[in-house]
Amino acid sequence: MGTEDGGLRAGRPAFDERPRAQGPGVLSLGPFHPPLVTWNLRQRRYAEPTVEMNPRRYLLAAGLGAALALCGCTATRTLTVSPSNPAAPTEEAGVPCLRSAGTNPVTLWLLSPHFRATMDDLSPPAFRVLVKNGGAQAFAFSPDSIAAFSGGTAVHVLAAEEYVRAIDAQAVALERLTDVNVAQARQKLDAYEALAAIATPGQTAGANGPMYDFSTVPHPDTDIAKAQLSAMEKSRRDEIEAWRQRLLDDAQAMLDRHTVAPGTMAGGVIRLAPEDVAPGRPLKLTITAGGETHEFLFDVGR
Repeated sequence: MGTEDGGLRAGRPAFDERPRAQGPGVLSLGPFHPPLVTWNLRQRRYAEPTVEMNPRRYLLAAGLGAALALCGCTATRTLTVSPSNPAAPTEEAGVPCLRSAGTNPVTLWLLSPHFRATMDDLSPPAFRVLVKNGGAQAFAFSPDSIAAFSGGTAVHVLAAEEYVRAIDAQAVALERLTDVNVAQARQKLDAYEALAAIATPGQTAGANGPMYDFSTVPHPDTDIAKAQLSAMEKSRRDEIEAWRQRLLDDAQAMLDRHTVAPGTMAGGVIRLAPEDVAPGRPLKLTITAGGETHEFLFDVGR
């Protein structure tokens, strides 16, 4: 694992590193973590330090780390309605809307004019579809009624169950990343506490610089930092669960199996496997409703 993510440096665990000064009066418990304790070197010996573990800063850093770890530098794609589409688009609340007439008319909304090239951030191409049965017989309408093609190559239409599995997998990955971050921070706090316990006033730490008047007893602010770390861990896990629940709620809106009776409507959200949607190739959605075929064309850009 890389230095910034895994806490390893030249094969040594991060907690083997001695505390180091980061600028005037700031003592950090190792690289890639915000300073835990600030010492004012201009004040008298044993000046009271302040704890600088800002929960919001930690959460933003953890979120950025998670995004980099999970998404890397995934390319962004664009979706626009093709000029070749049989019907010109309109807009509803800023969302492109396409209508295809017939006995069983179909309305399609483009929900993702931008999407990622992989499922890493759970933002695949998404559309909302609505069909109306204008005939005299009921018909079945489900994800099986949807087909998609990138150029001449079939594009996989995601089932709701697949999307839910991807959400759960990402949530587990974020939880594991949080476990690693918290474990590293606790190791550094323990190392700091151990050094503080054996130091005497005025003692120095050789090449790593002065230890800035540690007392012979672990400073009580170490306990404050540990309490803050626990609070930040809980906040981070709460954020992950809230994010997961929000996406699971979105998954509830995905197209299911319906029997569309005469005079009624049915629909839901369609999501496509982004890896199958190639830039520079036209994307075609084919929707079958009661034996009628409706086509919708889009251009895919980088």
